[in-house]
Amino acid sequence: MNAANWWRMRAVRWMAGSRAICFRRDSANRRWVFNLHRAIKSAARQGGVAIVVEGFFDCLKVHQAGYGNVVALMGASVSDRQAELLDTHFRELVVMLDGDAAGRRASRVLAARWPAAHVAWMPAGWQPDQLSSEEIEGILRGANRAPGA
Repeated sequence: MNAANWWRMRAVRWMAGSRAICFRRDSANRRWVFNLHRAIKSAARQGGVAIVVEGFFDCLKVHQAGYGNVVALMGASVSDRQAELLDTHFRELVVMLDGDAAGRRASRVLAARWPAAHVAWMPAGWQPDQLSSEEIEGILRGANRAPGA
């Protein structure tokens, strides 16, 4: 295997089904927001509020906890395109990024970028996909204005 093939194989993180959906380790993921199409509908019933998490497993876990208005950035930062999508579709954000150093730093940056954003702080070292539904609900209720609070 030559270096170019090795790099291509390393870039693909996940493949599923006959359509071979690929997540790559490049900036292509920075152009979209995971679960946006579902969260738009749910946020309309929540007063235009969306919950923002880092990864798709976090998104799935928060959705399973009863919050359909959740989206994932696919990382701890937001691109200009992602910011445009969030601005277009949501009036208010609840930022619930991971409890590691990168997630906490990114939470402060996102809260400063959007005046109508509230931070639901995760316990140090924890991620939303590691919590129970009750713990997720408690953390969201701790944010200044979480949906359903």
